[in-house]
Order: sequence, then structure tokens, then C-alpha cells
Amino acid sequence: MWMWIMGTRLPSQWFDIQVGQGTQALEEGNPFDRNIFIILILIAIGILGSRSFKWADFCVRNLALIAFLCFGLLSVLWSDYPVVALKRWFRDLGNYLMILVILSDSNPLEAVRTVLRRLSYLVIPLSVLLIRYYPQISRIYNSWTGTFTDAGPTTGKNLLGVLAVISGVFFFWDTVTRWSNRKDVRTRRIIVVNIGFIGMTLWLLKIANSTTANVCLSLGCLAIWAAYSNVFGRRPRLLKMLAPAAVCLYVILAFGFGMNGDLAAYVGKDPTLTDRTKIWAVVLGMHTNPLLGTGYESFWMGPRLQWFWQHAGLGNLNEAHNGFLELPFSSDSSLLATEEFAEHSDLVPLSPR
Repeated sequence: MWMWIMGTRLPSQWFDIQVGQGTQALEEGNPFDRNIFIILILIAIGILGSRSFKWADFCVRNLALIAFLCFGLLSVLWSDYPVVALKRWFRDLGNYLMILVILSDSNPLEAVRTVLRRLSYLVIPLSVLLIRYYPQISRIYNSWTGTFTDAGPTTGKNLLGVLAVISGVFFFWDTVTRWSNRKDVRTRRIIVVNIGFIGMTLWLLKIANSTTANVCLSLGCLAIWAAYSNVFGRRPRLLKMLAPAAVCLYVILAFGFGMNGDLAAYVGKDPTLTDRTKIWAVVLGMHTNPLLGTGYESFWMGPRLQWFWQHAGLGNLNEAHNGFLELPFSSDSSLLATEEFAEHSDLVPLSPR
């Protein structure tokens, strides 16, 4: 249920329950969504308690994660909206609890496989159904130009691409791991189902038209194929060395030699990453504290948000489209802004969608 909400739309968006408008909606949130999140978090805590989860051992083995969570909680103190920041920190804590529910299972690998399969069984056929036969639900229209993008059950075409990537990588991995037993009747049937879902996933990727999703799916499948190939299967250390080496090479080329735009253009993307570089320039130019930030998920609220909307000339955004910058600046982007805002940033007005 948690992954369904994170991967599609908030419950209030499915039932069209709106509370407040504009910045008020961002700051106060939606009580309907909040209650559902609280219930799911309490259920997760109850499950972990019933399994006698060893919290002390987990904390010792994950000091970096605990330090990050503690810093986020501590940053509530210097947030301009401490109550809002605390509520958002608690909501995001649910993500980690859901992961622990899966990993604390008696068979964690099978639990991961089951969760991803069930999620894909829900969202992929639903996406196809909505796009093909219920466009009034799946389409997001630009309020100024009238153009639309197909988002399926999500809030934007890029999020649809994310769902397709998760599904595609899972079914490819599941097929590769089962391939050696393909002569077994039951396994062969599962592989046939996997291939069918891979086909639907590729169709959704075409609809989403997201370069990032296409690249991520290709790299993910390539890494899985390499891990199970004879070459790297016998030399796992070689793959463990090549993966970080490839990341370091990208960082050197993109930032050391200024080739980020060239690499983006090579995969068919705008060198400005569809105006995202303009967003980063404005956000970094606002000179917030580089060490402490502005408090957990507190940047996109109040005067800073109003200033950005009025002076940046990039539309009514409330996210940086950058994971690193979102650490101190982040906000709940599902209420006002979608990924499409960055692609039509000079045309998009304030919209509850």
C-alpha cells in the first residue's frame, strides 16, 4: 500500500480531496493523506515489534543512515516552520520503516521479489488501461497551451517513466534468475508472464518519452546481465570495481571537463536538462546556509517560495529537480509541482494539480 501511494498519487488526489490553495496547501498538507500515512506507519512499527526487530543492532550497523536521520530531525529546530518540518520528517521516516518490514522478513530476497511483483501487477496494467481507455484520468493538460501528456496513474510522465523502470528492471532480473530452470513448466509460465510485462513496460516508456528512464532501464538491465554472465559471475570483484569506476568517470567528464551538456545531448536530452540547470542556478544563488540548510523540507515555503515564483521566471515550481540540492531544500512536490513544470516552466500557472 505504501509503495502504491508513493508510486502513483496521494489518496487525496485519487479522491479529489483538496484542502487550501497555493502555498497554504504546501504548508499545511492534507489531513486525509496524513491520517493514512500515520496508520500505515503504525502498522509497520507493529509488524517490526512482532518480529522482535533488533533496533540497537540495526543502528550500530547503519551509523551513516542514523546520522542522516538525526540531522534531519535536528534541523527542525532552525526551520521557519518547525511543526511542518517535523510532520514531513515523520512521514519520510515511513519509507525506511517499510524497507525494514521487507528486509526483516524470514526470506528477505523473496519478500523483495513479492513486493515488486505485486506492485507491478497493479500499476503496469492500470497504466495501460488508463492511457488507452480513460484519458480523462490519465492525461495532464497544460493550462496555457492545452497540450497534454499521458501520466497513467501517476502525477507526471517522468513518474510514469520511473514506474516503468522499476517494473522493467524487476522483470528482467526475475527472468534472468529463473532462466536456468526454464524447462520447468511453472518457471516457463512465469517467464512468459514476465516477457508480457516487459512488453507493456516498453510501451509505457515510449508513451512517457523520458530519456532519463530509458537510460536508467538500459543501465539497470546491463548491470544485471553482467552480474549473471559467465565473465563477471566468476569474477564478482571485477564488477564491483567497474561500477564505481564508471560513476567516477562520469563525474570527471561531466564536472571536471564540463561535458555534462554534451553527455546529455548524446542521449537525446536538452543540454540544459530541460531548464533544470536554470533552476539550480537560481536556487544556489539564493545563498542559504550551505552546511545547515533551511530546516528539513523547509526551503520551498513562505517568503523563499514566493520570491522564487515572482522573480525566477521559471513558473510555480516547488522542487529543485536535483537530489543533492533537495537534501536541505526539499519539499512535498506532489501537491503543486510535477515533473512537467520543468519542461514547460515558462508557461505553467499555479495549479492544484
